[in-house]
Amino acid sequence: MPKKIFLDIETLPADEKRWSEIESDIRDDIASRYKKSDTIQQKQEEAFRKTSLSGEFGRVLCIGLVIDEDSREKRTVLGWDDTAKRFTSDEVRTLREWWDLLKDFDPSADLLIGHNILNFDLRFIYQRSVVNKIRPTVDLNFRRYQSYPIFDTMHEWTKWNTQESISLDRLALVLGLQSSKTDEISGDKVYDHYLKGNHLLICGYCLADVVLTREIYYRMTFAK
Repeated sequence: MPKKIFLDIETLPADEKRWSEIESDIRDDIASRYKKSDTIQQKQEEAFRKTSLSGEFGRVLCIGLVIDEDSREKRTVLGWDDTAKRFTSDEVRTLREWWDLLKDFDPSADLLIGHNILNFDLRFIYQRSVVNKIRPTVDLNFRRYQSYPIFDTMHEWTKWNTQESISLDRLALVLGLQSSKTDEISGDKVYDHYLKGNHLLICGYCLADVVLTREIYYRMTFAK
C-alpha cells in the first residue's frame, strides 16, 4: 500500500562557534539586509537568528512526522530523546534517521506532504545533508507544478501562483481548523524556548504542526 509521510521541521540558528568563525564581511553582508536604524550589534543578532531560516548555516533541530500506511497512523519526532525528554541536538544523527526512514520510499506511489516544504523544509534538509556529507537514500524530485511525489499544501492551495502565499496558521483559519500556534509557542519563539530548555513544548508544537497539515491535506483532497 502507498504511504503518506507528513512532515514539519524545527530549526536553530547557526552553531555559535561556527558563526564566530565566518568571516566578518560575510556576517556584515547578512546583517546589512536588516533595518538600517538598528545598531550593528542588533543587526548582527538578527542576522544570527535569521540563519535558522537558511540551510547554509542554520541547523535541523527535529523533524516531526505522521506516517499513514496500511490504514495505520504513526507519529514520531526525529531528534527527540524520549527517555531524557529532550532533543538530542545531534543534527547529523537526526538527518541520518530521516534518510534511513526514506530508504524504502517509492516516488512513483508514496507521498511526502507538508506546508511550504518545497521552499523550506525539504530544501533545508537537503542542504544540511550536503553540508554534513550525508548522502540521501532517495532522489527527491523538486520539480514544481505537480502533486507527486511531493504534495505541498501551500502551493496546492494557491495553485502555484508565485505572487501569493499563505501561512499554515491562516489556512487553518480559512478551513475552520484549530491552529497549532498558541500564545506561548510559535515558529519565531522556538530558539528562545530551546535556550530556556523548554524542549517538550517545542516537540509538541512541531508534532501539532504535522497533525494540522494532515487535516488540511485530507480536507483539500476530499479524502476524509
